Amino acid sequence: MAIDPQRFKAPYLENTQCWDAAEIFRHRYWPSGALPVDVLDIAEFDLGLKFKMVSGLIEDADVDALLLGDWQTLAVDQKLYLDAKYYNRLRFSIAHELGCHGTVKTSQVGSIHNQPL
Repeated sequence: MAIDPQRFKAPYLENTQCWDAAEIFRHRYWPSGALPVDVLDIAEFDLGLKFKMVSGLIEDADVDALLLGDWQTLAVDQKLYLDAKYYNRLRFSIAHELGCHGTVKTSQVGSIHNQPL
């Protein structure tokens, strides 16, 4: 179910709330603490997110990747995804989106959808 943009307001979170949420997420999905964290595996296999390659995403929307409003799909710029020189940049963008998934979704979206997350 997609979020109604008229009803969504991103919550303000204190830094400590973000850090705590990140630690909980990391311990749950990457308990070994080994580096680098494989955010692609976490997104696809642990969280069940689907990757959608979008041609021209960076040119049209000025973003490398974004979590769509269904909270199930990560849109990724196709050119960046297929070019190995952008691997680290894309990993960072996906990690950022996982932060949205892990903190905003659990604090805000559950109340919008009235369903457990």
